[in-house]
Amino acid sequence: DQGTGFCPGKKFMKFSSYMTVITWLIVAIGFSALCLVEELGSAFLASAGAITLASLAINSKARLRVSKTLLNTAAILVFAFFLLDYLYISESVVGAASRLLSVIVILKIYDLNTGKDYALLYAIVFFELLAAAASTVSPLFFLALALFVSSAIWAMAILTVKKDFE
Repeated sequence: DQGTGFCPGKKFMKFSSYMTVITWLIVAIGFSALCLVEELGSAFLASAGAITLASLAINSKARLRVSKTLLNTAAILVFAFFLLDYLYISESVVGAASRLLSVIVILKIYDLNTGKDYALLYAIVFFELLAAAASTVSPLFFLALALFVSSAIWAMAILTVKKDFE
């Protein structure tokens, strides 16, 4: 399932393969940064991690089409849960926002159709990193930030090349 490039006889990866790899990497970096947020429980992190991996695996094999109405309804419900979480459950902006962002990433994985969708997903992961930065002093955060910056530069370069070829 590899495309041919400009050199006859040589095989190159398709842009979709590069996009899949960079998306997995950036989402994993964002999730690892969320693991540093102390307000999130291990049960939430385990379930969010499993669901994120499952949604990435499903969408990297065969693009699952989810209707915009269903995604918008889910987004409204997630935001309502965020408000309830902040006001009554955790009473912490960082914890509630971290849970909100992790669920939004899972939902956004099902809606990756254009370059703008990928850029929006990467921006959401950046906000996950900001939430982790607000609640941790771990040196591991610097590693996650450095990996995110280098991966984001790589992703933007791939998105630009993809847009130029289309």
